[in-house]
Amino acid sequence: MKPAKKKKLLLLGIALSAVVVFQLIQFTAPTKTEYGIMKPLGSMEELRSVSETSGDRLLVIYFYADWCGPCRALSPVLEDVAVKMKSSADFFKVNVDKSAEIAHHYNVRGIPYVIMKSNQNVVHTIEGKQRESLYLDAIEKFASGQNSSDPDGEIINGIRYISIENYSEPLRLNVYRGETVVLSFGEKQSVRSVSAPLLGVDSKADMGEVMSLSFTARETGVIPVEIRERAGEEGEKVIPLTVLVSPFRPSVNAFKNVTPAESRMLIDESEDVIILDIRTVQEFRSGHLKNSTHIPLNELQNRIDEIQQYKDQKILVYCRSGNRSIAGSQILLSNGFNQIYHLSTGINGWIRDGFEIGR
Repeated sequence: MKPAKKKKLLLLGIALSAVVVFQLIQFTAPTKTEYGIMKPLGSMEELRSVSETSGDRLLVIYFYADWCGPCRALSPVLEDVAVKMKSSADFFKVNVDKSAEIAHHYNVRGIPYVIMKSNQNVVHTIEGKQRESLYLDAIEKFASGQNSSDPDGEIINGIRYISIENYSEPLRLNVYRGETVVLSFGEKQSVRSVSAPLLGVDSKADMGEVMSLSFTARETGVIPVEIRERAGEEGEKVIPLTVLVSPFRPSVNAFKNVTPAESRMLIDESEDVIILDIRTVQEFRSGHLKNSTHIPLNELQNRIDEIQQYKDQKILVYCRSGNRSIAGSQILLSNGFNQIYHLSTGINGWIRDGFEIGR
């Protein structure tokens, strides 16, 4: 056989082999139902359509960018999560560079960022790249309708205190957005430390001392906490603690979040509405809603008798930003108040929307 003919046959064989290999790859590659099941959202119209037709189905929306290193690391993790939890939730992704309007709508300040929605309300958020178990736990919790589960600990003078005695294993705690939280760890015969890196707070305790950590849960989402304990010859032991921060949604119908415009309408249309300012004395003196009754949050429980006669009337409660007033609303609910209107943006939102204040 001539050399030229041999060369042609060899090239033809290589080409045929390549076709066979390509077909095998196509045949064995994962289908879209197994991987890449996070659907892209590119516009507010698409977002509204998905939100309005989802009902109480949990929606998981992932905000990312191609240039973001943590996003590149998190994306395959969330794809795996989507595969594992596809029966519990629907999964979407938003490229913030291509869909800035959606990112702005949800006030996304950093990526990666994940929000979870149900009944058109955001019920949970997770910032940054977290371990897979946190996403799985949160989806399981909120997909099963547990977003109104009771928080841990108790409210004392406007602060949620959670006492933790046994923490040899990983723990998960529940609190509400806006609460000031104090975690208290019982005495141990070891040197310990506790920190919440995302919040920049930490604390230490020597042998025989009680250890505590305090912070304000300003946003819904996950707050990872690490407890470190000296374990003799074994070295340092690290016990993870997860704090899940949920929106305040009591099971009773006595509580309602309202915007500044809705608050203004409530005041104008209701002659008997009581406006309750629970900020500090200094904050109150700097400006407040007209005709406000002022009782600081840390005094509200002990002074509840001063407003007890209004428990069947409409109460508009507010603070600076809508955080402390969550704790104030809980105190009112626990004392039988049954028409609580919560200014969710606080007086800051009231001023921002152009409504006047008194001095």
